Amino acid sequence: MFLEDAEISEDNLVAMYRSITAGIDARIKLIKAEFEVYDTYNTDSSKTDTLYDLVESLCRR
Repeated sequence: MFLEDAEISEDNLVAMYRSITAGIDARIKLIKAEFEVYDTYNTDSSKTDTLYDLVESLCRR
């Protein structure tokens, strides 16, 4: 793991903070995009496929 091997000092503290924050922000945006793509924000369960159905449809392609 990167953080186990990385040496954090006063000289690189700000750069490390920015890198970690950017990584977390990117992960959040990816998860949000996946929710939007699979329409899981939709509260009407009749319109929302189950995870199994989504994976099955991807495997058929």
